[in-house]
Amino acid sequence: MTEQIKAKAIEVLNRPQCKWTIESAREAISQQERVIEYWNGLSRCYEAKYKISDAKNMIELLQAIISILIEREAELEAMERVSSCYGEVPYGIVRKIVAVMANKLRKAGISLSVAFKQAWCFVKFCVTHKHFIKRLTG
Repeated sequence: MTEQIKAKAIEVLNRPQCKWTIESAREAISQQERVIEYWNGLSRCYEAKYKISDAKNMIELLQAIISILIEREAELEAMERVSSCYGEVPYGIVRKIVAVMANKLRKAGISLSVAFKQAWCFVKFCVTHKHFIKRLTG
C-alpha cells in the first residue's frame, strides 16, 4: 500500500457521511473482482482495459480502507483495556495514557487536536460513568 493510497483511504474514512465497515469493504472488493472477470471475458478494447484498471485501483483503495479500519478497531480495544484500570492510576500517568492514545489515533489518520479531544473525552466518560460501566460489565 502506497502512502498516496493510504492518504486517500484516510480521507474517505474521515468524511462525515462515511459508512464503511470491514464487511462492506470486503463486499465491494468482491464486486470489483466480478467487474474484472466480466471485462476480461470481453475483447481487449480500450474500454475493457480502462474498466479493469479502474477496478484494480478501487480494490487497492478498499484494501487500504480495511487495513485502516482494523487498526482503528485495535486502537479502540486498547483504549477499553486502559479504561478498565483508570481508577487506580495517578493523574500524571493518565495524562501519559491520553497522549499515547492521541498519538495512535493521529497515526490512524485523525488530526492531532481532534485525537487529543477524543482521548480526553474517552477518559472523562470512563471516570464519570465508573459506576455505570461496572454495572454493565458485571
